[in-house]
Amino acid sequence: CNNAYAFQLSGKCVAMMPTPPTISPTNSERTIDFWYAVYEVEWDKSGCSNRLPLPYNNILDRPNYPSHLECCKSEYGGQMSGKCLSELESPPTTSPTGIHGADFYYADYENNDWSTATCKNDLPTPFGHGGRPIYHTQEACCYAEYRGQSSLNCICSLRKAPIVCYRTESILIASKLNLPDGALKPDSTDIQDLISTLKGIIKELSQSTLGQ
Repeated sequence: CNNAYAFQLSGKCVAMMPTPPTISPTNSERTIDFWYAVYEVEWDKSGCSNRLPLPYNNILDRPNYPSHLECCKSEYGGQMSGKCLSELESPPTTSPTGIHGADFYYADYENNDWSTATCKNDLPTPFGHGGRPIYHTQEACCYAEYRGQSSLNCICSLRKAPIVCYRTESILIASKLNLPDGALKPDSTDIQDLISTLKGIIKELSQSTLGQ
């Protein structure tokens, strides 16, 4: 029973022994060689455990991890309460997700204007564990959540935006100098030469801009 039914919560196996023990062979002091998330507790107040008996029937019913830290990073990344990390033997001083946001992206459902919405990785998230789909990359999030967005706001906010996000605009430059009366002397050759030079520069800039 200890070997084959160590995780049996009903105690059926040990109950069939000629002299069954008064308690199940698993107890609160026993542990297993992997860690699992405690889904039975509210996400922000929960953490990872390796205690026996397991709170679920089949060992494959939920993910298991080789270390406490790996379990916390995978199951409770972004947990603002820090409950899971605080239970480590040597808890870190900060969240393993870093200062630049979560290591996943989600759609900004809080923005009611779909044309300006995009995908974010801001922390804390505006939803609880499992509250909405999450994606490993911003690109995957944009194409899944904002496909068909006529403004292209989401995909054009990507670090490597597609070429459709870039366009060339022509700018008309007026070569006109508005100077106050008396500022120039009509017979001043130097000033007239300066005006001619400026007009030439403006013309070149205009032609260069319109040709792009």
